[in-house]
Amino acid sequence: MTIADVSGPSGGRRLIGACVPMLLLVLVVCPVSGAAQDYFPLDIGNEWYYESDLAETQLMTIIGEEVILGTVTRVRRQEMEADLFENFWTRDSAGNLSLHGARSLMYDDFEVAYLPPIRMVDAPLELGKSWVTEGVLPHDLDGTPWDGEPFDYPLTVYSEGFVSVPAGEFYSYGVGFDTGPLLLQSPSGDAFDVFGRHIAVEEILTEVNTTDWYCDGIGLVQHTTYAAGQHALQLHWWSTPVSTESSSWGRVKRLFR
Repeated sequence: MTIADVSGPSGGRRLIGACVPMLLLVLVVCPVSGAAQDYFPLDIGNEWYYESDLAETQLMTIIGEEVILGTVTRVRRQEMEADLFENFWTRDSAGNLSLHGARSLMYDDFEVAYLPPIRMVDAPLELGKSWVTEGVLPHDLDGTPWDGEPFDYPLTVYSEGFVSVPAGEFYSYGVGFDTGPLLLQSPSGDAFDVFGRHIAVEEILTEVNTTDWYCDGIGLVQHTTYAAGQHALQLHWWSTPVSTESSSWGRVKRLFR
């Protein structure tokens, strides 16, 4: 894993895994003709619950809105037994999904905003498609830029097809990169991925190239990290606000035609 200098204003924050985009996957399933795909529904109140075969659990919730570097984003909170973090998202009219920043709620000294935001999904997805968000410069959430050089964040669709999880079988696209995770360091020296998840550097594996699986109209159906011994967190159930429930279930039914 290569190292690059991106020290923060106080010399504490830096990029410790260079130009290695995080794996993002997206699952697309029989989208409505002419309609933009929605690879991760951002309606406030949406919830997803995951478990691994090691009894690890995670609850993911869209909890509200927050302005990040002048842009109104949706806040996705991820609650785990050993971690709690938030990340900030937007989706445009074409279905592109962008990550604007993250913060840890367990480690007080880690927060980051990305300028430009990292495009995690370049819609529509198809097997073999690649894209790069160039010249990303980390900032504090108050707008203070970090010292150091910006980084590029490339992603590729590595898989396409049905993924079976406890919640069902979903046609999915797997997105990621094959050069190892891009990590950011807090002033205290802890390492985090671009989503704000705490990472133990000594456990990192670099041969993995896919960590997240998304489904059109559903969201993430499976995701994992680069940590040695990590098992995928698989979707067990999800819920949506009443106003969007019928639309979401309509998309689900189309998966099995």
